[in-house]
Amino acid sequence: MLSPDYRSEDRSEVRRVELTGEIDIYRTAEVDGALVSVENADLAIVDLAKVTYFDLTLINGLVRLRRRMSARRQDSIVRIDGATAHLRRILEVTNLASVFELSSSREPSQSSRNGSPCPFSVAGS
Repeated sequence: MLSPDYRSEDRSEVRRVELTGEIDIYRTAEVDGALVSVENADLAIVDLAKVTYFDLTLINGLVRLRRRMSARRQDSIVRIDGATAHLRRILEVTNLASVFELSSSREPSQSSRNGSPCPFSVAGS
């Protein structure tokens, strides 16, 4: 079950979760719960455009999500939308950039793999 801050709709093999605010150790359970909600997708989109602060809680959560998805299906994708330059740099330095698909801008993307609108979202407030 997700925290009351999140809404979830499952309509296809593409699932989206939006994280907002400060992501730190105090929100580990909430973040993990949100990320678990998208782990059975072939394409999990993690929208970070509204994240104002993060620590290793976010990175650890993303890595756990990637591992769970890869264990289920090798060709699954975790796409990170709205990543800051700081997060991109951390992923590059730690050799994790190749593990995730990163959108090209800080703005969240509304499309799936084929360019059509994302069929649903999981939003946090």
